Amino acid sequence: MAELVEACGYIPIDLAGLDACSVMEAPRWPGAVYGEEYRKADTEAVVAAVRAGRTIPPTPSTDR
Repeated sequence: MAELVEACGYIPIDLAGLDACSVMEAPRWPGAVYGEEYRKADTEAVVAAVRAGRTIPPTPSTDR
């Protein structure tokens, strides 16, 4: 699956088990990242928060 994601021009991110995947649920809700665009550093901050059981950072602004 990671190869397909990379072939589409994105960076694959593995959140591990199902207990950590709720942030990927649709539709968008507070604390979810589904459907949002993240740059690599922002994504790494989200993954670190999910793995540590902390609240994820706010969705970054797209007008950077």
